[in-house]
Amino acid sequence: MRLGKYPLALSILVILVLVIFVVTLPEKEIETPDISEDFKSYYLGKTEKEVLRDALRSIKMDLNDLWLKSDVVEDDFRLSVVERVMNDPYEGNLKTLLEISKEISSEEMWRVLKSMGERLDTSPERFSVEGKGIPALVYSMAVSEELISEAFSNLTEEELAILDKGIAFLLEGAEPEVEEEEFLRIVRKVERDRLYSAGVTIVSTMEENLDEIREEADTKENNRISTPIGYVVIGTKGDDEYLLGEGVIGVIDPGGNDLYKWMESSGITFVIDFSGNDTYIGEDFSLGGARFGISILYDLSGNDYYKGENFSIGSSYFGVGVLRDFSGNDYYEGDTCTQGAGVFGLGVLRDHSGNDTYRAAFESQAFGFTWGFGVLHDLSGNDLYYAGGKYLDYLRFKDRYLSLSQGFGFGMRPYASGGIGFLRDDSGNDVYFSDVFGQASSYWFSLGYIHDLSGNDVYQGWLYNQGAATHLCGSLLLEEKGNDSYYAKGVSQGCGHDLAIGMLIDREGNDSYIAADLSQGAGNANGIGILIDNSGNDSYTVTEAFGVYDNAQGYGNWRRDFGSIGILIDLSGDDKYSEPGRTNNRFYRGTNYGVVLDVETKEGGARD
Repeated sequence: MRLGKYPLALSILVILVLVIFVVTLPEKEIETPDISEDFKSYYLGKTEKEVLRDALRSIKMDLNDLWLKSDVVEDDFRLSVVERVMNDPYEGNLKTLLEISKEISSEEMWRVLKSMGERLDTSPERFSVEGKGIPALVYSMAVSEELISEAFSNLTEEELAILDKGIAFLLEGAEPEVEEEEFLRIVRKVERDRLYSAGVTIVSTMEENLDEIREEADTKENNRISTPIGYVVIGTKGDDEYLLGEGVIGVIDPGGNDLYKWMESSGITFVIDFSGNDTYIGEDFSLGGARFGISILYDLSGNDYYKGENFSIGSSYFGVGVLRDFSGNDYYEGDTCTQGAGVFGLGVLRDHSGNDTYRAAFESQAFGFTWGFGVLHDLSGNDLYYAGGKYLDYLRFKDRYLSLSQGFGFGMRPYASGGIGFLRDDSGNDVYFSDVFGQASSYWFSLGYIHDLSGNDVYQGWLYNQGAATHLCGSLLLEEKGNDSYYAKGVSQGCGHDLAIGMLIDREGNDSYIAADLSQGAGNANGIGILIDNSGNDSYTVTEAFGVYDNAQGYGNWRRDFGSIGILIDLSGDDKYSEPGRTNNRFYRGTNYGVVLDVETKEGGARD
């Protein structure tokens, strides 16, 4: 065979070789297009957004190119806020986090629940209740019971039973006894507005009457109030023991170191404990864990111990679950869908003060599933968040565990888009530990957020952590202040995989970043990954210990005839990089769609 007989084929072959050579060129330093030769002075006074715009210009893009195709798969569970982030991945993601963070910080919990319901594209109402004190609370339960009945009025008993079986979709290792499409057909029949209105009504009435309820409880010890839906028990100032269930739907306790045992329940349950070091132990759907209804637990003071199973500790499955602890060094332990988890409902855990410990196995600590919104809000203290250690990620590893926690949004791929998981910590030196999937991450048309306002914090994860979004979704870890440490194996620290946007923004402090593959501003499979550090003397390490380390720090690859975008930006400070040749105040590009831009903005990265 002579090559001369095939000139066209040879030409095509040469072109292909050249294309492959250009796409796979090794990293080299290049001049930034349209940027002043005086590199340092050009950036003085610039904001995050302005520097990001320059980084995009260097790869011949602008902010309008940060857009993700969301109509690849359509379903009627898609939240409008998810569409907003997909259409405007940088600004939409950041603005959404800041808006929600402000909404969930309201002192009035009923306003928090109302705003959460609105983020799920519903319109919860607050119904007025007559009277004061305990009578008003009892009346609010009657109003809410009617609202709950209306919420499920379109379902038959058989369909309610099918919804109950759907819990298995969330439990690791469980085999669902119902098909996904049949389950979701029934889900659509639930009147969510009425369900969330029931929670808003009870919580608003409870909070407005707390002083009156306390006064009445002091004078009516050992009282048992009958209501149409069960008994409300008023305890003593001594050390009491209670069993919720078997007809007891509520407890009001004025003081003492009390023991609460909580049976699995549905409908309406509540506890108000005004003081004491208390112990709460429950099964599934306990300790502020709701199923087809409303479950509220308020503890106003004391060092308390909470141990529940699945769907507990401020979580819900088709309902509203709230746990609010106002003071003390507290310990929280649960299994799956616990500590602020919303599954087709609203789940909130708020702890106001103390050095607290949160331990869970799976899908917890601010977890949002389809049509769900889960919030964990800790206002102060040096806290420990631990998620994992029980359910092996057997498809990928022999020694790593699934977490799906700590600000994690999750969808029912490919049938139903996911929800919102939001973890906010206001102050303290905190430690976050998750394994596979966690720490402001998301999966399948959902949103996962962490907003930490201050403290020297430590984040340790393994895979899909610290601002990682996977498969058409959005995530953001926003750290405001403190000298923070981030450690992960890969697909972390600002990584977007498969038409997703993953972001990590740290605004103040001397920070340390350690990871390997697809991390520190990495885009893969048409995803967008962004890491921005505003100020401080920071270190960025890509470790060889995990075997893969050449696709991190401003890495974007070519997939489906289009690029993936990876950007790492540092806006001030004397910074260190493990990669040979990288130094402070320089611009680098390793791939056609990957940028590292280290600049001095003087103001330390002024915010927009």
